[in-house]
Amino acid sequence: MRLPSVAIFCIVAVQVPLSLQAPQTWASTTEPTTSRVCQIYFEHDSSTLTPEAVVVVNDMIRRIKKIHPRVITIIGHADRTGPAGYNSMLSKQRALSVASFMKIGLSPERYIVKVLGHGEYGLPYPTRDGVPEPLNRCVGFTTAPSR
Repeated sequence: MRLPSVAIFCIVAVQVPLSLQAPQTWASTTEPTTSRVCQIYFEHDSSTLTPEAVVVVNDMIRRIKKIHPRVITIIGHADRTGPAGYNSMLSKQRALSVASFMKIGLSPERYIVKVLGHGEYGLPYPTRDGVPEPLNRCVGFTTAPSR
């Protein structure tokens, strides 16, 4: 499968342990908070945005324009079905799909976008290995303020 072009903003595709991350995200349309919430969900074994996901991403674009962060971190996850290496790749593809869609609504020169694939680690709903959990097939956002 060919990955989408990543000539968006300034995309940095890396995978880092959760303990090294401390950016902010938002709970309302205007105020950032320190919690990260997965808000975009995917079908099993897919990195294609669903129509519902497109609505959520468009809402995120509106929120980003209101809070004017400098750094946007897009974090992909996968449930614990399938091999860990595959889930890591799939989670990064999900985050890249969201980043690719976001480039349509945001000015590339204004933002640094980091794309992370956490695979089946740091899941919103921890499960045993092999347990399918649709709420873990997701992408979340965090933001860091402008300076």
